[in-house]
Amino acid sequence: MVLSFLPNETLPEKLSLNSGNNIACLGSTSVFSTNGSSNSDSYLWSLYPTTAGNTSSLDLSYTIDWYPEFVDSAYIKVKDINQCGDGEYSDSLLVTISSPTVSDIIEKSTTMLVSIDSGYTYQWYRDSIAINGATKQYYYNENMPTGDYQVEIFDENSCNNKSEIYTFGINTKSLALAETINIYPNPTNGKFTIEIINDYTGEINYAITNAIGQIIFQEKINKQTNYLKIEKDLLNLPVGIYLIEFVFENEKVTKQLIIEKF
Repeated sequence: MVLSFLPNETLPEKLSLNSGNNIACLGSTSVFSTNGSSNSDSYLWSLYPTTAGNTSSLDLSYTIDWYPEFVDSAYIKVKDINQCGDGEYSDSLLVTISSPTVSDIIEKSTTMLVSIDSGYTYQWYRDSIAINGATKQYYYNENMPTGDYQVEIFDENSCNNKSEIYTFGINTKSLALAETINIYPNPTNGKFTIEIINDYTGEINYAITNAIGQIIFQEKINKQTNYLKIEKDLLNLPVGIYLIEFVFENEKVTKQLIIEKF
């Protein structure tokens, strides 16, 4: 009598998923894998919920194209199969879909647009074209052109999101005010002069803020003639780019101040 044996005499062993990034960006593609086992013939992958993305498997690897509308967490697991039956599923891997929430752009003045979302990296666009060097939380331009602006933000996982379009139009009154304000020297080591030459009389509030929006200095002054001169000594300020925002009743003007140590 001849005895025959199955090639695999035991059920497949429990698999382990290879460690990897358990954060995925909204609408992106992720690939997961396992090292398999010596007594496996095939592999069965599982995604929960199934509405999280479109999947495809190739034995030891599993590809998920995450659906753009899915913003939640999902679970992935895998088991192996041989002629004796199914092995036990691996421990589930939790994957969280990341998508930074982006707020609407705020127009601070005729020279500056601001994203109120802090703690990200940024890229500004005008008419769908990336603006070279515009990678701060705000976009400053002494001669801001009209157009459709957006800001794209990136979180610590390099996941991104774009704001709604903000259409910028010239405010001729604020633009005219901006031309009457002169700051010199600029760049400066911290000592500088502000000259305001226009017909406006009344209170002017102005504030100096750093690159992350913290107020460094603020003051209220009363302009009684067509000429006002303010001399400031802020030698204690570190090197960097600062913004000076002037408020004339209902109009705002923002100027840029550069501090350098000569």
